[in-house]
Amino acid sequence: LGVEMRVLIPGYPAVMAALPEDAEAHALGRLPGGPARLRSGYAAGIGVMVLDAPGLFERPGNLYLDPDGRDWTDNHLRYGALCRVAARIAIEGVGGWQPEVVHLHDWQAGLSAAYLELERRPAPCLVLHPEDAAAVGVEVGSGITSPRLASSFAVRTHERMTRGSAAVVVGYAEAPGPLPADPVSLIPDPGFVEIAGDPNVIARG
Repeated sequence: LGVEMRVLIPGYPAVMAALPEDAEAHALGRLPGGPARLRSGYAAGIGVMVLDAPGLFERPGNLYLDPDGRDWTDNHLRYGALCRVAARIAIEGVGGWQPEVVHLHDWQAGLSAAYLELERRPAPCLVLHPEDAAAVGVEVGSGITSPRLASSFAVRTHERMTRGSAAVVVGYAEAPGPLPADPVSLIPDPGFVEIAGDPNVIARG
């Protein structure tokens, strides 16, 4: 049919074992579970892209169940990460290839459509006063995190922020929502890679 197709699949142990050694590797930065990369190549004549994220997919049991036959408790994170990567490929392409049509199969891929829609808004970010950002040792576009935060955020700064405070913005036009009232220690995340977003934009309505 003249269609150039790629299949995105999780890096389960059997998949990684079958992946050609010369498969291209593309860094993705941090996902839930730790660092990840995208491996691309051909298997049985089919173009494949494999989400190599050992913290999410390198484990015993079957695809969705642990060795005791129970659902993995982080399945929502595992397949949410897969969908996030699928949306990134659709929007930015990878290795010089970008799809024109995205086909989603089964519930594991369902959030990809939501992520594609959300890409119209800036990525979540944490806003600091410029002097506070300098004191922490971060700059606009770099990553910041805390032992009390579930993930890292891209850094934004604004002169109108109160010194000593921070706010999380999720890409909507509403005012930034404050972090917990009690003190939160913020530290740089040197492994953070911002997936999308204009570093000069804090919120867009």
